[in-house]
Amino acid sequence: MDIPTENNEPPILGAQSNKRRKKSIVWDYFTIETVGTDCTRACCKQCKKSFAYISGSKLAGTNETRGYVFLTGQFVDLDWKLQRRILNIIMVPSPDSEVAFNHAVTRCLNDWGLDSKLFTLTLNESFANVTVRENLRGLLSIRNPLVLNGQLLIGNCYARVLTSLTQDALGPMKETIKKVRESVKYVKTSEFIEEKFIKLKQQLQVPSMKCLTIDNPTKWNTTYHMLVAALELKEVFSCLDTSDPNYSETPSMDEWKQLETLCAYLKLFFEAATILIATMHPTANLFFHE
Repeated sequence: MDIPTENNEPPILGAQSNKRRKKSIVWDYFTIETVGTDCTRACCKQCKKSFAYISGSKLAGTNETRGYVFLTGQFVDLDWKLQRRILNIIMVPSPDSEVAFNHAVTRCLNDWGLDSKLFTLTLNESFANVTVRENLRGLLSIRNPLVLNGQLLIGNCYARVLTSLTQDALGPMKETIKKVRESVKYVKTSEFIEEKFIKLKQQLQVPSMKCLTIDNPTKWNTTYHMLVAALELKEVFSCLDTSDPNYSETPSMDEWKQLETLCAYLKLFFEAATILIATMHPTANLFFHE
């Protein structure tokens, strides 16, 4: 489920060429049809259904006060290809509020007659806000009191569980990882230093084919790749420390050993994630035994 907040102005029928053109991605999925005098409707290009649309109504607003919640569904088709379809698009007047997402979801479930049939919810990393989760749980539990006495399960998705586990592993090593990150930055941000680093690698005859990359601290898999490459080149970093007086971020031998242990565990998480997100495995339930 996405909440884009770009300029959400719809196309204006009969507008002159100097008027502002539509910019919102919402209108990539809709066309505006005139069905009567002063009456227009938005027609979905995918499902061919039309929806009420009122130009210039109180629903209009700026992109700071208005947004859309996209409810999407994913399924595997007969050719075992993962498909993604938009189920509904709901405008919310205050997209940053803690109730906007909840009301959008409950409104759709209401319209579809599913509000009393929902058993569980799974939220991804985008909805880590505790208040949002609890508000949604409360709204749906009121409408669905027969399942688990109204206590709907709201669980973490597989990706979030992996992220949580990896953050627990990375946390105690934060300062050591920072040294590696600063070391990689020191090499990669200067062509002169990078050339010097490559020459040292050749002189030491380090067989590694890995390239140094600066990680994104918010994505643990990029940190894992950065650490793996740095570990294979640790001898070069140590040599750079003795030959370059400006370089002072090299980890100690004990810290390199700790990083090796850390990467051994991160490798397990990375392989577990790869099994389920690879395109050749569109459905996870076939691989639960692993």
